[in-house]
Amino acid sequence: MDFYLKRINSFYWVGALLLTLGVRLYLFRNYYTINNDGVLYIEAARYFWEGDWVAGLASFYPPVFPLMIAAVYPLLGDWELAGQFWPLLLSLVMTLPLFGLLSSIYGQRVSRVALLFYGVSPYVARLSLEVRTEIPYTFFLVLSLYLLQRGLGNRKPLLLFFMGIVSALAYLVRPEGAGLLIVGVSLLLYRRWIAERSERIARKVLVLILGFVIFSAPYI
Repeated sequence: MDFYLKRINSFYWVGALLLTLGVRLYLFRNYYTINNDGVLYIEAARYFWEGDWVAGLASFYPPVFPLMIAAVYPLLGDWELAGQFWPLLLSLVMTLPLFGLLSSIYGQRVSRVALLFYGVSPYVARLSLEVRTEIPYTFFLVLSLYLLQRGLGNRKPLLLFFMGIVSALAYLVRPEGAGLLIVGVSLLLYRRWIAERSERIARKVLVLILGFVIFSAPYI
């Protein structure tokens, strides 16, 4: 029974992914105007590409999204397309952790309906084509919450370490990503208060903070 449910969920996820892709490809052909923030992200990305790290890090915005743009520029050969690449790709990849997170909290039916709404949402679809950080940040947000949800029910703290890393990436895309660390630590301490032994929780908290600090400390 579980095998068939997994296959049904897999087929459903593939269908939702194709729907999400189709909506974005349609919009890509019929709508796009770069925004002011996008120009600044591309400017910082060009500084990184040219090796001028001081100028790139001096940007008003955190560095990860410009670095991501600079990383794919050699493959695409166009700065605007490089800026659109990650929001488009991550808006598709996001369907996987989003489905897993909602399934673990609300069940299969809710997660399936939620994927349909996500795929056809005009606002989310439009952001998936713009050189902005909303979609990359939301992807790291959803992924970190998914890892936190899985890590809370797992005796091994490795998932919480990965959650810390992803939270750091969210912070390096948008400063409010630092709140994910606060959420994770607060939830662990709450669980220690109601259920678990202090030494186990202390280790999980330290592992979570370590994952966050490893990536974020140099920028901080």
